[in-house]
Amino acid sequence: PNSSVYPSPNTIRANNGGYAMNERISGFAQLHAQGTGGLKPYGNFLISPQIGLRIKESQHQSSKAEEVTSAYYYKVRLRNYRILCEFSPAKNSVLYKFTFPASDSSIVLLDVARKIGADVGLDSGSVKISDDKKAISGGGIYFNNWPDAKIKWKMYFYAEFSQQAIHSGVFEDTKILAGQSNGSSQKKALGAYLGFKTKANQEVFVKIAVSFISTDHAKQLLHQEIPAWNFEAVKNNAKSTWNQHLSKIQIDGSDEEKNIFYTHLYHAFVQPRNRTGNNLWKTSEEFWDDHYTLWDSWKTLFPLMTLIDHKMVASNITSFINRHKYNGYVTESFINGKECAVGQGGNTVDNIIGDAFVKKVPGINWEEAYKVLKYNADSVRTPGYQKLGYMYHKEPSIYSFRVRAASATIAFAVNDYCISTVAKGLGKNEDYEFYKNKASNWKNVWNSKATSDGYSGFIMAKNQDGSFDEIDPKKGYNNHFYEGTCWEYSYEIPHDVKGMVEMMGGRQKFIERLKYAMDNLLIDFGNEPSFMTPWLFANENVQRPDLTSYYIRTKLLPLFTLYDLPGDDDQGAMASLYIFSRLGFFPFAGTDKYYLHGTSYKKAAFNLSNGKKFIINAPKASPDNIYIKSVKLNNKNLNRAYITHNEIMQGGTLDFEMTKEPVNFIK
Repeated sequence: PNSSVYPSPNTIRANNGGYAMNERISGFAQLHAQGTGGLKPYGNFLISPQIGLRIKESQHQSSKAEEVTSAYYYKVRLRNYRILCEFSPAKNSVLYKFTFPASDSSIVLLDVARKIGADVGLDSGSVKISDDKKAISGGGIYFNNWPDAKIKWKMYFYAEFSQQAIHSGVFEDTKILAGQSNGSSQKKALGAYLGFKTKANQEVFVKIAVSFISTDHAKQLLHQEIPAWNFEAVKNNAKSTWNQHLSKIQIDGSDEEKNIFYTHLYHAFVQPRNRTGNNLWKTSEEFWDDHYTLWDSWKTLFPLMTLIDHKMVASNITSFINRHKYNGYVTESFINGKECAVGQGGNTVDNIIGDAFVKKVPGINWEEAYKVLKYNADSVRTPGYQKLGYMYHKEPSIYSFRVRAASATIAFAVNDYCISTVAKGLGKNEDYEFYKNKASNWKNVWNSKATSDGYSGFIMAKNQDGSFDEIDPKKGYNNHFYEGTCWEYSYEIPHDVKGMVEMMGGRQKFIERLKYAMDNLLIDFGNEPSFMTPWLFANENVQRPDLTSYYIRTKLLPLFTLYDLPGDDDQGAMASLYIFSRLGFFPFAGTDKYYLHGTSYKKAAFNLSNGKKFIINAPKASPDNIYIKSVKLNNKNLNRAYITHNEIMQGGTLDFEMTKEPVNFIK
């Protein structure tokens, strides 16, 4: 879980994960990202077992058979070569077992330059075969990764083989240099190979570690994590670790339900990467990498982890603190140890810190965390936002090329709310009052005169002179907003639902309008800007949890199947949405509240990170019984549609009585 390496089979034609299950396999790469869009990332250090040497990736693809996948182990037979391939990972390293047929020309090739899609990801680097022909090492400076192909970083590997090769060589670009032990390249193919004479069913083991410091460090990591050629020991350790994590939530469901649920829970434990001890600072301080999509994961993934793995949350926030100390700032994307200005709007690091603070996550130096919040609030928000109270339309910004004025303004307001809550808790009263007032800046981009389908009042971008840039409220996608419209983002005010309801004409009008938006596909359930929207019905200012139940069960959850997601998983954000949606409550990150909609399972249990259990019971749960008739918390009737973080963390039981007919159980 959250390991630095993430080995996977690769196919040339592939999505951003590097693998398409109906394509031929070209090898096994050590680094991948999970569930992102944009430029294809990683896919480095591809290992290709072969019969007969082929250095061009398109020439050493193979059809497959006997494929087995799990969180801790992978197996496949490459039919072209009759080679059985297996691997199991540790934190920074992987152990491979290749079972060869009888052959005088068994080969294991290691490609140093390629990345996903058979593209070149090496800017400049080298490779070396050891004198005893039992190890390959190398690496260099890499580029052509998400989010910006121009960003460069250093990366190295060290690989050992269980037996000595009878012949070896390197390749540079298209040239094979048989017998040569060293190679180098700039923006062209580069790699090395070892050749063996094998008997039928002879096993050749390869273990490889990846370092972001040096080849010597990679070697050190390899010997620490996989000291012997004991494949079963590595496999069993990985299995045990994953079972410990996946058993943090237990459900009573069908095999298909469990298959889907635990696949999503697995995805929630993949990223970000814990690269503590494997960072450019060369210290043992907490260091978490590959934060691709904090603008999504702050809403679902991190709140999930506050329940089942609060040490992960604390360690990530400590990593934010360390990045601020060493780098001077903390961006919303942090890839291969590089700060990347690609946020979609707002300083969402602030939201993760604020959410952890209100939930009293232990193990965090809050004064140091406040320095991160303070820097973002005073130095990173755009000049327009600081001076005018809103980011104006087409305002120049170094914050991110993705930023759009209207969505950024309301996101910055959420950030200011988060710093205000931390300031209040730390006794910084002047800061509290200042940022609390700024948290209302979302109202500066509320165009009360804008109308659509009979409803008035929408979030809309303002020009620098204070006038609105008038558009059709059904539009604004990638103009006023990033990945959304006026309709969608007008509900993206999680920190001030009361104010939002008032702006829309009061409770009844709000209910009518949100139902209209849901029923007429004006809200994209499967896109992260709208993650929280269905639970607005359950908010104490609206009090219609039956409508939340209806839209979650009839509109949102059907988008998830054994083979489909409604959109990019985005670092476990989508997976965590599914988990909460099935279990019956959903967090409003930045607050301590979880809004109720009713569980799909007859029984579920959280093994909480403080050692206590929180059990969910719903004996009448079924595909038809989607509404809450009544709910009890620790055997006491609950007449509100939310529970608090503290109530969950104390342990106990949440009993749902589910029914087929819509009921407003709030009395």
